[in-house]
Amino acid sequence: MEEERTQDEIAQHVDVRIPDSWDGSFTTTVVLKIGGSCLADGPSIRMVVDRIAEIKARGITPVIVVSALKGMTDALLDVATNANGGHDPRLVDRIVAEGEQLSARILQTACESAGVQARAVLLADPVFPVVTDDRHGHAKPLLDKTMQRSQAVLEPLLADGIVPIVPGFVGMTLAGEITTLGRGGSDTTAVLLGRALHAREIVLVKDVPGVCSADARTVDDVRTLPEMSVEEAAELAAYGGEVICPGSLAYKPADVPVRVVGLDAPDLLAGGTLITGELRSEVRVEVVGKELAAVTVVGKGVGNERGLLGRCTGALADIGIDVVAVSTSGLSLCLYLDLDSVNAATQALHHVVLDGHRLSSVTARSGLMSLSVTGLEVGRGAISAIDTALAREGIEVVDIATRPSHATVVVDARDAERARESLAGAFAADGPRTSLLVPRPAAGPIPS
Repeated sequence: MEEERTQDEIAQHVDVRIPDSWDGSFTTTVVLKIGGSCLADGPSIRMVVDRIAEIKARGITPVIVVSALKGMTDALLDVATNANGGHDPRLVDRIVAEGEQLSARILQTACESAGVQARAVLLADPVFPVVTDDRHGHAKPLLDKTMQRSQAVLEPLLADGIVPIVPGFVGMTLAGEITTLGRGGSDTTAVLLGRALHAREIVLVKDVPGVCSADARTVDDVRTLPEMSVEEAAELAAYGGEVICPGSLAYKPADVPVRVVGLDAPDLLAGGTLITGELRSEVRVEVVGKELAAVTVVGKGVGNERGLLGRCTGALADIGIDVVAVSTSGLSLCLYLDLDSVNAATQALHHVVLDGHRLSSVTARSGLMSLSVTGLEVGRGAISAIDTALAREGIEVVDIATRPSHATVVVDARDAERARESLAGAFAADGPRTSLLVPRPAAGPIPS
C-alpha cells in the first residue's frame, strides 16, 4: 500500500495545466496505433509522418501508439532470453520494452523534422499512462488507474496542440516496475487510450487493408470487410486471425469504434474495416430454446471416414431436418436437433451407418436442453468451472463446448433450471475471473 500511495502522489504532482481557452472537448481526437511493419524503414516512417500531418491539417488531433520497429521485439527477446536464460521475467520486460520506446523517440524526431509538434511519452517520465498488475510478460491493465493517468498525462499535451507518441505493449505497476502486455499489446494500449480520452475513433494501422474475408497469403480473391461487430472480430482473432489482438477488444467501449486500415489507404479515417459495438462484460446464463434430441453415429470409422459429417447432415437436410449443433470424437458423431425430428433423423442416419465403412450403430437420446453462458469472464478454465459447479448439484454434463466469450452446455431437460442457477452462481462476482479475451503468456516470441 505504501508503494501505491507513493505512485499516486507522483501522479498528483504531474503538471496538468490546461489553457483557459480550451473547451475540454476531445471529440476530434483519434488514437492511431502504428504497427511495426509500418515502421520498417525510413520511407515507411516518412509515410507515417505524412499521414499524421494530413490528419492534423484536417483539424483532428491524433494520439499515436507505436509498436517496435519491424523485427525489433524478437531481437530484444532473444537477447533477454540468452542473457539470463529467461528466468527473470522482470529483466525480460525491461529489455523488451525498449523496442517500443525506441520507436516513439524515432517518430518524435521525424515529426519534429517535418514541422509537427510531438512528444514521446516514455516509461522514464514521472507518470506513464498505462498502469498494470505485476504479472510480467502478460500484465493486465488496471482500468481505473489507467484511465486517470492517461487523462492526466495526455490531455495537457493535446490542449497545447502537441501530438503524444506513446509506446504500446508496455506498462508500469503502481510500484514503478516495467511490464509488458503480451501478444498484440500495442492494440490494447491504443484501445485503452481511446477509451480514456473518449476518442472519436481508434485506428489500428496495419500492413493489410483491413479485416479480410480470408488470409490473402493462402486464399485467392479475398475482399476487405467494410464493417463487422466486435463479437465477430473477437471470434476471428481468437481462432487464428492475426489482424487484431483479441485481448484489446475487451476494453473497447460501445461508443468508440475501432478501425483496421492499411497505411497506404487513401484516407486512414474512412477506409478499412470498422468494428462496432461492445463485448458483454457481465456473464449471462440462459436456457436456450426447446427440448433437443441427440442422434449419435458410433463406430471406429467415425474418426477417419472422409465426408461422413457431410453425408449425415445431407441425409437430414434431404428430409427437412435442421441440425442445431454437432459434437464429435474419435468414435462418435453426435447431431443435436429438435425433439420432434428424432425418429425420422434416426432412420435417415441408420442408412448412412449401413452404407458406411466401419460404422457400427446409431442411437438417440431425447429430453435434453442447451444452456448458453456468455460474457467476458467465460474462457480459460470455463470447462472446469462449469463441470465443478454442476457436479456439486449432481447434474450430469451431457456435452460442453467453449468459445472465447461463450460456452454451450447440454444437460438433461429436467435439470435445466437447476443448472442455470448453479452456473449463474459460479460465474458471479466471486466466481471465475479468467478469459481468452484478456492477454495471457505467449507461447513464443511476443509480437507487439
